[in-house]
Amino acid sequence: DELKAITSEAHKFNKLTASHCLSSEGIRISVEADVDMIIHSVFKEPSGENKFDSHLAELLASRGVYINPTLHVFRAKIWAIQQNMVGKPKNKEEILELDLAKKEFEIRVKDVNKLIEFGAKVITGSDSSWGDYKLGNTVYEVECLESAGLSRAKSLKSVTSESAISIGVDKSVGTLEKGKEADILVLAKDPFTDIDNLWNVQDVFLGGCIVERGSSDSLNSIRQHPPEN
Repeated sequence: DELKAITSEAHKFNKLTASHCLSSEGIRISVEADVDMIIHSVFKEPSGENKFDSHLAELLASRGVYINPTLHVFRAKIWAIQQNMVGKPKNKEEILELDLAKKEFEIRVKDVNKLIEFGAKVITGSDSSWGDYKLGNTVYEVECLESAGLSRAKSLKSVTSESAISIGVDKSVGTLEKGKEADILVLAKDPFTDIDNLWNVQDVFLGGCIVERGSSDSLNSIRQHPPEN
């Protein structure tokens, strides 16, 4: 009832709502309360068991709730554990932690694939970039969504037009159209050829004005890389 009251009040003022859900029950309560976006959307039972809920997935799809699965949040944790293990003997605790993180990520990718098959609206997000997922690495989330089953075109839309729609700013940004803000990302290479080309940023325009982004060394330092084995 409390969550429903919050969403109802927000919608009265044309505001969208989102909830961070790390359990199936959280997803169910959020959908019933008319939340507009589910962040993470983890299907986990009270026992801690990961168990995909087809009924919930169908409900999410039929009601048009946006899903922001934050897959790279889970993968970034794997990379951080692996990096911490580089150059030193591996202990049982670290090996177990890494195995659990890999299993969790694998489950998350499979669940998102199922959500996509149910027709749920999946978009790119970062969970505000915290912990092991650093700002400036959104491309990895697009990559993860493609690996989960989104087509190349839909993966690119998930970080442009669809993400703009999901937060209610599509009237001004998200696509290149007359009358919209001239916020433009210019790439040196075609991302339809290779999703990794999203990293090859040539220029950025904000409101039609070019953004001075600093040296290439500074820009390259932002990108996280998986540890070398």
